[in-house]
Amino acid sequence: MKPSFMKKIISLVCILTVFSNRHTYAQQPLAADTSFPYKTLPDVLSGTNRLTWEGDLSAKMLDGAHQFIEEKITLAIQNRSKLWNRDFNSPKAYEQSIDVNRRRLMKSIGLEDKSEPFDNHNVGLPEVNPSVYMQRIAMNDDAEVVAETSKFRAYQVRWPVLYRVNGEGLLLVPKSKPVASIIALPDADQTPEQLAGLANGIPVASQFARQLAENGFQVLIPTLISRTLLFPGTPEQQTYREWLYRQSFHMGKHLIGYEVEKVLAAVDWFKQNDKDGKIGVAGYCEGGLIAFYAAAIDKRIDAALISGYFTSEAQAWDQPIYRNVWGSASEFGAAEIASLIAPRPLVIEYSSVPNIDDRMTPPDDKLLIENLPFTGYKGKLQTPLLKEV
Repeated sequence: MKPSFMKKIISLVCILTVFSNRHTYAQQPLAADTSFPYKTLPDVLSGTNRLTWEGDLSAKMLDGAHQFIEEKITLAIQNRSKLWNRDFNSPKAYEQSIDVNRRRLMKSIGLEDKSEPFDNHNVGLPEVNPSVYMQRIAMNDDAEVVAETSKFRAYQVRWPVLYRVNGEGLLLVPKSKPVASIIALPDADQTPEQLAGLANGIPVASQFARQLAENGFQVLIPTLISRTLLFPGTPEQQTYREWLYRQSFHMGKHLIGYEVEKVLAAVDWFKQNDKDGKIGVAGYCEGGLIAFYAAAIDKRIDAALISGYFTSEAQAWDQPIYRNVWGSASEFGAAEIASLIAPRPLVIEYSSVPNIDDRMTPPDDKLLIENLPFTGYKGKLQTPLLKEV
């Protein structure tokens, strides 16, 4: 016989032997002295009582879960001071004493620390921190100036934030020498054009970016990720903010971190152009949250105004999921984040906020068109909206 054929015969015999042994073992009777802990099963397990609850047991379970979570949040707030060691002897000593907390806040939202050596996680792909610049955008034959008043000019701009991640928005440049530079952050459902008075949607009195530009400030208005629904009308329905929050979480990132990165990259550009210039941030609702975190993290921001966002973390479960920051309740509440801004000026304005409903029906086509970014305007702006200002 050939050696290969003999190997096949031997392999077949081994397989049959194994299955024969398994069959023989399975048929062996139990030993006579085999014992079990129970001759008959008890009514309830040891150390437990019979369940006598009545009514909707699932509702009782949820009530218990809510009570457990609220107790944990309360306990975290009570123990939070153990993670802080503030030194009030001098402003410099204070800054140094809270620096470790600031770094932990940065880590919790997945923020890149550009003061540290760059850590490239891509295999075979070069990745470095991008250059600092502000690119003015003109589409096709459109004018570079998208709108102009007697006080300022408006430009569509794009600036690098991270490798292959850019920020976009409007830059309002006063016709006189800028008093200072402001990063104005609208709510997630507002556009830069609305905040600048170039589109309908925000009352004239609330267009703070336009008001700042008319008073001599250079104003950058970033576009925030919107709450527009993704997969509307399906079980997977969620907002763009929630979708990006879920994807970022797996990579140790956070939607808040990405939005804050836009602000910090803009601060880099302002400082590159005028290293001694003053910089402020101002934001409303979701934009207020981003301005709040940005001012807490970047000491180059000289002042901050927060409107429509300063809330208790005890109600964190009642906020949109994309505001959830893993583990932050143990160390950071609104007051603690505000303490990272001190002694720099911080203005907190109480204002009404929109009713955020992540399960809302998608807007109609007309509303979508009205909210598109303002592009392609040539010449002087002559809209009724700005005539009444």
